[in-house]
Amino acid sequence: MTSSRHHDGQAGGVDVGDRLLGAVRYAGDFSAPSMVYVVPVLAPTSSALFLGIDTTSAEESAGVVRVLTARDALGSNRYGPIVKSQPVLLAVGDRVRYWGDTLALVAAENLNAAREAASKVRVEYRDLPGVFSAPDALEEGAPLVYEDQPGNLCAEDELLVGNPELALAAADVVAECELDVPAQEHAFLEPEAAFVDFDEDGRVVLFSCTQDPHY
Repeated sequence: MTSSRHHDGQAGGVDVGDRLLGAVRYAGDFSAPSMVYVVPVLAPTSSALFLGIDTTSAEESAGVVRVLTARDALGSNRYGPIVKSQPVLLAVGDRVRYWGDTLALVAAENLNAAREAASKVRVEYRDLPGVFSAPDALEEGAPLVYEDQPGNLCAEDELLVGNPELALAAADVVAECELDVPAQEHAFLEPEAAFVDFDEDGRVVLFSCTQDPHY
């Protein structure tokens, strides 16, 4: 749920004072009777072939309700705001593309049980050559992050206004530089979490710290 109200002392419909005093309820602060807690099992490496996963010990752990892998995904297992290329749950045989790719989800009766069971999931993988900076990724012959993206170039655009060649020819001084712009990262107060429940009409209600819930 979001709000577009902005006026003195308030941002997004929530009083700034409440934020400073810790009174604002974030997604991780909500709870419901008999709810389960879900913890992801994340890839322990940044570039590898995902060979296998054993969830037996996790499933047998105390308090565990269910362990989900890509085999349990119904419909599309891909998401993305522009190109749906990223897996929700990485399937065996697919490639780990970043440290933290999600391999499984462990649902349990409490958070500690979920975390304990998640630590018991055993993963088999084989390390692959990777690229760890934009310049390295653009080098000829660099390992491809996605096989259908030649040259590791996701998108390219050119903005041209006026006549730059004429302007440069008439300029007294020409300065050239190359800029590296980092990925945007907000200084958020809220930890990554989501709370899902049903309302009185049986509809799914989601509280999440995402910027774009409709994706």
